[in-house]
Amino acid sequence: MSPDHLSARYPYYREMVRDELIGWAPSTQLQPWYLLPSDQIFRADLRWSNHAEDRPLIVFARRQDTDDCACICDHGGGVYDVVLIQGWTSQGNGFEIVQRHTSLKDWYRSATDDCSSWKNPTD
Repeated sequence: MSPDHLSARYPYYREMVRDELIGWAPSTQLQPWYLLPSDQIFRADLRWSNHAEDRPLIVFARRQDTDDCACICDHGGGVYDVVLIQGWTSQGNGFEIVQRHTSLKDWYRSATDDCSSWKNPTD
């Protein structure tokens, strides 16, 4: 799975990349979040055996200070949501879903809130 593939299927992902709303490495525009480069994008549902999700979970972003990952949960037919997971749980063979967002735009709003609290931890 590549960023080009994600851009073709999910228009707001394309906008985030085109408008450079989020970077490709830790310590970029939206820290603590960053987009994964193509060689690091993976499907959480295939990598980890210990989970209850029955749909593809495409990990496209990671939070640099935790094991949290943002995943596109593809329901097919152009319908998707964004799932936040905590990866590498207990024995390293699973993940836990910690939050759901209705769209990439909704996730981006949440990530900007994380960015604000990351930059201003005492607020």
